[in-house]
Amino acid sequence: MDSFFNNRYIDEIGAGVFRLFLWGILFAGIQACSSSGPDQRFDYYPVKVEPEFASGFRVYYFPSYKRVEIVNPMDSSHIEHTYFLVEHGTKPPENEDEFPVIRVPLSNFSCLSTTHIPFLKKLDQLTKLAGVGHTDRIIDSTLAQQIEEGWTLEITSSGQPDIERILYANTHVLFAYPFDAYALTSLDRLNIPVVYVVESNEKSALARAE
Repeated sequence: MDSFFNNRYIDEIGAGVFRLFLWGILFAGIQACSSSGPDQRFDYYPVKVEPEFASGFRVYYFPSYKRVEIVNPMDSSHIEHTYFLVEHGTKPPENEDEFPVIRVPLSNFSCLSTTHIPFLKKLDQLTKLAGVGHTDRIIDSTLAQQIEEGWTLEITSSGQPDIERILYANTHVLFAYPFDAYALTSLDRLNIPVVYVVESNEKSALARAE
């Protein structure tokens, strides 16, 4: 009888050690998967954007980020700007220091030009607009209400970009035209990516809309 209980006790200890060993392997496997990051396992972009009319931008897809190149529509071999759009919670590309990294989806952004408003409204993104330039020119009733309630702030002063106002609006990304570049150089040091929009250089209305 004593031998029976001793053997059973030993068996239970052995089973417990085995379970502990198994959990250790599983936990190590989970840690290994976590360290490699979700970007190594999933394709976040099963649907790819392929410009049909526009020639001013190109998009290259990777499992967890996109590389977007803004090119000169008159000379597509000349790359004006490059951006990495990286999903939240995933690793940026190894050469992230070379170009601006923008975490997506965006929680908010600002734009200097009122010409962007119709596009933002069509994309149902006006509620994410933290700041806009030239608020006295706004005719969209929804955006006008956001400005009146202080949800969207004025980010220009005397017709020029106002860095303090851009910061006060808690801007995550700023959309601007290239001719504003000189006035916005300080934003690079403040880690606020500036995306320069060049749709006005496209050759057709369909290309500009795209």
